[in-house]
Amino acid sequence: MTLEVRQRYLEALQLMLKPALRFCLRHSISVQEIYEATKKVFVEVAKEDLERRGHKINSSRLCAATGLHRAEILRVLGGETAERPLGYITRIIGQWQIDRRFTTSNGKPRVLSCETDDSEFSDLVRSVVTDIRPGTLLFELERLGIVTKTTKGVRLDMKAYVPKDNPAEGFKLFAKDMAHLMSSIEENIYEQPHPPNHHLRTEFDNLRLDAVPALRKFLYNEGERFHRKLRKFLGRYDLDVTPKTGQVGGVGAIFASFSRLMLPEVKPQSVDKEL
Repeated sequence: MTLEVRQRYLEALQLMLKPALRFCLRHSISVQEIYEATKKVFVEVAKEDLERRGHKINSSRLCAATGLHRAEILRVLGGETAERPLGYITRIIGQWQIDRRFTTSNGKPRVLSCETDDSEFSDLVRSVVTDIRPGTLLFELERLGIVTKTTKGVRLDMKAYVPKDNPAEGFKLFAKDMAHLMSSIEENIYEQPHPPNHHLRTEFDNLRLDAVPALRKFLYNEGERFHRKLRKFLGRYDLDVTPKTGQVGGVGAIFASFSRLMLPEVKPQSVDKEL
């Protein structure tokens, strides 16, 4: 890699760091804490990359990949934690809405039996994850208000998971979206697929303040409607949802979108005085 190319990468990194560091400023996270978090994530990413490539993981290889000392590598590895079951909630909600085994003839999520180990809800959970008990996920879905138990079974009340009371889970979803967005843009720049990965932006900067409730409702409803259409279309080609003998699967598709209304800031009057 030439110095010029490396400098371009570093400049791109600085641009990507800006929103993360603004988050740190808003929540009083110091540069020392940022450095500690960076070391932990750097080791995790290096480890994942070695695993993906089928290489043996050891501290020497992690040192070479990250530039950290062996003692730091071992300290970081000693603090690993397992993923919480909440990471599967979005996938379960999506599967419930598109898998014909769990929908009505009109394509709406059915009320599923849930009392036994061979219930319809258990089958739904096992179609997504096999190492977590269905009862554990049912408890979390009830606690978050996503489902309701009725006399006929469990009913899906929330069509999309918005983790209002769980900041860690909300930012986990954000991190996954950002990782795929970065990869999508990199592919467009360096590999130039045809057609390119979707990456569009619509922005207005002088909308009426009194229209905020209507704008927020429109953006949410239209986005939710489009994603329902998207799930239905992609489900035709998913071999778990629509099995087809003789076909090879394994292709993943991601289409993430978001909306945000940026209200005008009220600038405080300056209280600085000349000394």
